[in-house]
Amino acid sequence: MTTETDRVAPVPPDSQPSAGKTFPAARFVLIIWILFLVRCAFYIVEQPLWEGLDEWAHFAAIQHVSQTWRMPDRHAEVSPEVRQSICESPLPLATTRDLGGGLSHAEFRMLSRSERSALTSQCIATIHPRQYEGQQPPLYYYLMAVPLALTPHWWPIADQALLIRALSSLLASTAIFSTALLAARVLPQIRSSGVLCAMLVAVFPGLCLNICRVGNESLSLALPPLLLLVLQRPSRRIAAGLILGLALLTKAYVLALTPLLFFCLPRWRLPRSRLPLQSQDGGTRLTSLPPELCRGNSSTPPHRLSRWPGSWPPSSACSGDR
Repeated sequence: MTTETDRVAPVPPDSQPSAGKTFPAARFVLIIWILFLVRCAFYIVEQPLWEGLDEWAHFAAIQHVSQTWRMPDRHAEVSPEVRQSICESPLPLATTRDLGGGLSHAEFRMLSRSERSALTSQCIATIHPRQYEGQQPPLYYYLMAVPLALTPHWWPIADQALLIRALSSLLASTAIFSTALLAARVLPQIRSSGVLCAMLVAVFPGLCLNICRVGNESLSLALPPLLLLVLQRPSRRIAAGLILGLALLTKAYVLALTPLLFFCLPRWRLPRSRLPLQSQDGGTRLTSLPPELCRGNSSTPPHRLSRWPGSWPPSSACSGDR
């Protein structure tokens, strides 16, 4: 008699996945990552100083941590270097309104150099920016404080900001690799799933505007895909909890990912005496089933017997044959 397994056509050797065919996908992901870094480099040097949202406040917090190794008080003032750079640089119009001073891009282009110098001196004497980013989770600021503390003291503040921008973009770019690995594990039947998802992350509109600046958004982008990747194996509970803790030390909205930890809970299992299969010495054999599960017992409800597929339970198990 021909069974269903006999009617299945054999898989040709050329169509079977091999270890050598995984390298082209890895090379494509590496190329996408390099192109993404090139794109980030353009945004890093193209955006003017303090053009990003609250960029000056993030940098002031990093500078304070690099000098004192403590998060600043949210009511404390920024350093004189940061305040002077705010007054000397052209700022977005919304930033000038929030600070109550400073030069917008239109005013910076329209005024002469002497007029800008006069307004800069007036701005330094009138505005008092606060360290309101001191209420943020501290992980990103301590990570960026290490390279900032190693920079020479004579570096201009603009070069220091470019360094933090580059490191932030490099942190965010790791999401390309974790997303590609996650897609390859979730959709293994689609060969190019990892490459396509990595490409989607690399070309996402508006992403570089948000991560190619001084800000903790870059680290919060890198950690959630890594958490989802680790959750593919529920046995890695400690690693998943560690990554979630680091993500919570980066951004508060990562708290929305905490329900994913339920996937790490141990699976519910039947008691040992109720298992129809028992493994001893590397082998598998049948054990005696409880009497209420045998088909010969008239008191057993039919709906309980129907849960056993095929010819289960076998007569050997009901008769106590080991």
